[in-house]
Amino acid sequence: MKKFGLADNITRYETLEQYLTLNNLTIDDWNDWNNQGFIYDITCGLFNGATDNFTPWDITNKNLIDTIKNEINENPEAYQWENDDFQFEQLSLNDVLVALDFFYIADTKHVYLNRD
Repeated sequence: MKKFGLADNITRYETLEQYLTLNNLTIDDWNDWNNQGFIYDITCGLFNGATDNFTPWDITNKNLIDTIKNEINENPEAYQWENDDFQFEQLSLNDVLVALDFFYIADTKHVYLNRD
């Protein structure tokens, strides 16, 4: 398990099996957590409607950050906090990277947010 470098909170797992082993999970746990939204797939990529084929972006620093930016932009209400004046403010990208647990599975190129 290696940290990617750009953001210490984006963890790299070589395979799903490595993720499961290091987190003491079974494949059934993984499926349950996905279905319940505790592990949320935020992978960006290209979809070809003619062939019904999804190709994830390559894992690079830029693509990881762009994936997280896309998630923040698509679901802004999920990345807000209430300030001292009881007003909601949008969290910055750095705040999100520090506060939340992002990881990716290298062999599938899928990026996830662990909401557990």
